[in-house]
Amino acid sequence: YLLPSRIWELGVGALLALTLGGNRISNMMVCRMGSMAGLAMIVIAIFAFDQGTRFPSLWALLPVAGTGLLIACSGGEDIVGRALSWKPVVRIGLISYSAYLWHQPLFAFARIRSLHEPSTYLYLVLIVASFGLAYLTWQYIEQPFRNKKVTSLATVASFLVPAVALLFVVGAAGHTTAGFHSLQADKKHIQDRLVVNPGLGRSCDDKFTLSQVCRTSDQPDTVVWGDSYAMHLIDGLMASNPDIKLIQHTKSVCGPILGIAPIWQTHTEPRARECIEFNKRVLSYLTGNAGIKYAVLSSAFFQYLKPGASILHEGKIVGPSIDLVAKGMQQTVSMLADKGIKVVVVSPPPKNGHNIGACLSKATRYGEYLGKCDIKQSDYKSEEMLTISLFQKFTDLGVPTFDLSSIVCSADVCKSSENGIFLYRDAGHFSKEGSAYLGKKYSFRKLFFGLDQSISHQTGSDGEVHQTSR
Repeated sequence: YLLPSRIWELGVGALLALTLGGNRISNMMVCRMGSMAGLAMIVIAIFAFDQGTRFPSLWALLPVAGTGLLIACSGGEDIVGRALSWKPVVRIGLISYSAYLWHQPLFAFARIRSLHEPSTYLYLVLIVASFGLAYLTWQYIEQPFRNKKVTSLATVASFLVPAVALLFVVGAAGHTTAGFHSLQADKKHIQDRLVVNPGLGRSCDDKFTLSQVCRTSDQPDTVVWGDSYAMHLIDGLMASNPDIKLIQHTKSVCGPILGIAPIWQTHTEPRARECIEFNKRVLSYLTGNAGIKYAVLSSAFFQYLKPGASILHEGKIVGPSIDLVAKGMQQTVSMLADKGIKVVVVSPPPKNGHNIGACLSKATRYGEYLGKCDIKQSDYKSEEMLTISLFQKFTDLGVPTFDLSSIVCSADVCKSSENGIFLYRDAGHFSKEGSAYLGKKYSFRKLFFGLDQSISHQTGSDGEVHQTSR
């Protein structure tokens, strides 16, 4: 919105003013065609452009050129000019700049204050309010300021000087206090509770590694394999058994399925090839390491299933497919089982399309009931219909699974928090504190593998005392 990227748009208006001098093109046929084309271009921009439309870009030519054509061509003799001269339209035009100025803060504060994205109904109310406030500012601020007999330069200065001084003081105070740091303390504390949980460390994501940082023992017996929905389980596994011998093999967006990889948004075909190679290396490590006894596999899975996704399979790009993913997972689990590894495929947590972590953050800051961020079962089943169907397919194929909804959902709702603990950090991942809380409360190792977490002491043949997890 800064001038350097928008100056050419102002330049179009300046050129029209200089070349036409307030008049319009004289050729009536050209004017009629030009005004119709200009209106069509603006209407197309209104309805066709969305948040995915790049700006600045050539797309900006559509509404700018359309507006230029209207200014140059439309008049009282053509249908577009007569429509734009209709009194209600003219009155909207008179207050349009005030409405533009008012709608932005109204919408912004509504988004900031609402726990979820504001509803369409609320936006409609705010639009009406914007026009009401726009009329008042047009009537009592714009009009008087334009009237030199009513508002002199001295009067304008008497308003502007203290206003600018106040803005300067507030800005300087904000700068010297690092953004009013004392006022941000609570906000920062909440944000710290919503940090990304990369498992054992950020360096453990994306690349295959056997680094000491990415394991809790030199002789791990448990592997966590998958994408970020596998990473967020590690806090829970470690909370369920602090002595767990674990190694992490994770790559964002890359599910733990051999032979296939998703192509999804920024996860392009080269990234998909990296995913396939990553999973090959993980399998090679697991099958060559007799110490690995347990494998926790997890993924969001939606990147293989949602409309718009693609799958790289045997060098070819195919469309999203539940059957292909289910078959690939069955083959992966079978390969691990053949090596004596006990496997469980863990579902992603329930979600409803909203940012649950942001909701919990706002509810805490504004003193609202955290339960307002809970997920309705009906919304979860609608949002995650494809993933739920995939897990049913896993079950039908004999793939051992664990559904996280069984520990966070009741008959009607799925909890977003418990005892003040944020279970989620965003729209779908467990927070670090949420994963640890659930892992300890429900004992993830016992849930996933039927293992007792208690530690017993046994005397070995060497006469030393050894700890063994049961």
